[in-house]
Amino acid sequence: MLDQGWQEGIVARYVERQFIDGQSAQSERVGNVLEFRQKAKDVKTWFDVLKDPLMGQVMRTALGLPNESVRLDVDKQAALFAKKFDIEKLQDPDERAKLERLYAIISDTRDTSRVSANAAVQLMSGVVNAGAGGGQFVPITLDIAAIGSFPRRPYL
Repeated sequence: MLDQGWQEGIVARYVERQFIDGQSAQSERVGNVLEFRQKAKDVKTWFDVLKDPLMGQVMRTALGLPNESVRLDVDKQAALFAKKFDIEKLQDPDERAKLERLYAIISDTRDTSRVSANAAVQLMSGVVNAGAGGGQFVPITLDIAAIGSFPRRPYL
């Protein structure tokens, strides 16, 4: 007869994997963060990070390291990571959450596919187009109080 705890562990891992896969299908960044969150607890050395492409990508992005650093020797990459971040901090849930937010923010800013949907870009495009030969003045009104009331840390 199978151990009940073993079965529950298998089911829990399956459900978690399905959830991560579902989120990844909707948003690659969200999926990457969830995958990072799952794997980061088991990281002991920088080599644990470097052996997993996703972990390496998330850490490079969050720490502001160029993607070209993957071409370096593995020992040099580990030293570069160690200079930027203490691997022991990865065991702290608050530090992991900071890295997750950094990754999400930096990834969002690098995503040029969503720029045209950004409201600020649309407003400024209208002004630029009007001044570039349209001959029209496009007035805009910004409610600074409303903008100031938005959460300052939207990636919590």
